[in-house]
Formats: sequence, structure tokens, C-alpha cells
Amino acid sequence: MLQAIAKDVPRHDSLCVAGDFNAKVRANRQYCTIANFYEDTSTRTATHPNEIPASLMKRLAEVESLEDLLPFIGNAVEVDIGGMKVIFANSSSDFELITRTAERSNVVRATPANCKPELHTVSLVESLSPSVYYWPTCTRIERCGGCCNSELLVCEPIKKETVLLEITKIEFQRGGRPMRLSGREVIPVEKHLSCKCGCKVKPSDCSEIQVYSVGDCKCDCRNIEAKRICDLDSEKIWDPSRCICFCRKERTCASGFYFDVTSCR
Repeated sequence: MLQAIAKDVPRHDSLCVAGDFNAKVRANRQYCTIANFYEDTSTRTATHPNEIPASLMKRLAEVESLEDLLPFIGNAVEVDIGGMKVIFANSSSDFELITRTAERSNVVRATPANCKPELHTVSLVESLSPSVYYWPTCTRIERCGGCCNSELLVCEPIKKETVLLEITKIEFQRGGRPMRLSGREVIPVEKHLSCKCGCKVKPSDCSEIQVYSVGDCKCDCRNIEAKRICDLDSEKIWDPSRCICFCRKERTCASGFYFDVTSCR
């Protein structure tokens, strides 16, 4: 798909201009040589005109049943037929059957794995001595888990506490029973009490030249005008992470010439 899109992007052979190849130009050459990488990245991260907003994805991530999902759908209606709930979609003025309860079918409706505390296996301690063994070495404790239905979101704790767990320390000995009790240790372990789907990218991830967009869960460049001008130049491409415009393509110059990263010639 990326290759197909790339074919539609106009490309022009870069030209070289006479002059000294100074250190500044040499430092900026790397941005042109990796233009293909940033071109693919910008294509993947470009906002689709019908892309679901991150704010709506957060609300959808809290839906626990198909019935709870119905208020979000404009062309669906739930009808009770003889005690059986059937969901229809209004398609071309005719009602079309979408799904029904499992009583009349061998199909089991999937249930969502919502973001909430669930048991996770965590390591407690790792022995630094080959003759020492800790029991148990791991346990299960509540940690946030589940899906948030979007790459922009992550299931994270909003309330947590530290619990103290006691473990037993034993040591190896030769003769008689192979192990002897050496003592007990207390290990602090984090326990999650409640969770939510939050933005994966945080305000702290934005640089000084970026501003955080809460609704989109991303960092936007402050220099909007520079991006607009860059998008109009077919020989340049915009890097949203560094908020800079650089050449799509670089050409090796003959002796006595250097590649100008400003004009891409």
C-alpha cells in the first residue's frame, strides 16, 4: 500500500550548485538520505478524513455489551421478538438482520476484554547468589490489563497501592537435607485498584516546538505555517517528530559542488 501511494508522489531529480560543502550542509545531508523512511512514516501516521477521534475511542473502550454500543450507532435498532433480542441495521430503507442471541445459533457472541485490574504474573526477587533460593519467585497480583481499541490509547492505572509480600529465603548446604532456612524477606509490590484507557502519548513527550492535543492524543508542531509551505513543495517532506522540512531525495554532487538542503538542488 505504501508503495502504491509513493508512486503518486511527484519526484524530481535533485540538482547540485557550485560552492563549498561546509559542515552545516554535511550535517543536514542525513535528513535527505533517510527521506524514504520519513515519507513512509508520514504516510502511515497521516490523519484519515474518517478516522475515529481518540476522544470517542476512549468512550467506546468503556462499552461492556452490544446493548451499550447501540447508542453510538445511528443505523441500528434492537427489537424484542418473543423474548429474543435481535439487532437490525437500516439499509436502503429495508431492515437487515445483523445479529441475534446465541439461543438460536451455535455462534457465541464475543465479550470485550475491557481495561480493568486483572491477575498478572510478576517476579518477586532474583537471587544474586547461586546457593540462595527464594520462594516463591513469582506471584499473581492485580495489574491493569485489557484492550483500549486504539493504538493511541493504553490501559493504565488511575489508583494503586503498595502491598507487602513475605517470601522465604533458603540456602543450599552439603550433607543431610540439601536446604536450610535462612530467613524471610518482605517485598513491596504494586497493586492496581482501578484503570482507564488513557493517551499513550503524554504532554511530557512533546518538545518545546510542539503543543499537546488532548483530543487527538498526540503532539502537534507549533510552526503550522512552516508545515503548510513544506507540503506545497514536491521536493520536500515534513518530519512531524522534529517539526522540520527536509529534502525527499539527495543527489551526489561532482567535485566543486555541494547539495543545498534549502533548495534541494
